[in-house]
Amino acid sequence: MDALRAARLRTRNRIADIAGVSIGTVYQYFPTKEALVQAVVHRLWQAELEALASASRVVEQLLEKRRGELRSKDLAFASHLCVVTVLHAVRVGSRDFTEELDDGRLAEELSDMIARYLVRDPV
Repeated sequence: MDALRAARLRTRNRIADIAGVSIGTVYQYFPTKEALVQAVVHRLWQAELEALASASRVVEQLLEKRRGELRSKDLAFASHLCVVTVLHAVRVGSRDFTEELDDGRLAEELSDMIARYLVRDPV
């Protein structure tokens, strides 16, 4: 047995131990490494989607209080778009814009961008 195959087997055995099931059960539900990774990613995405939905509802309630000032008529969509945009910007920022994240420029620019999207131009 080559080293890579042995390492994979040890990993699956560890997963079975942690889950409290037999290795056969792991193989029954996750016949390949890819199937296992896909299940983990799906679970993480599901948790993230639930968190995003919750955050979007909070933002929507806040936007509702200022509806007359806003450009968008669909506050559910606008709030979700803002939450997702900020999430992605922070993810990228933590990787690519560490200096700007640390000194507050990323937050300032992102706030300005979101405000310009949301608030109607003065007449």
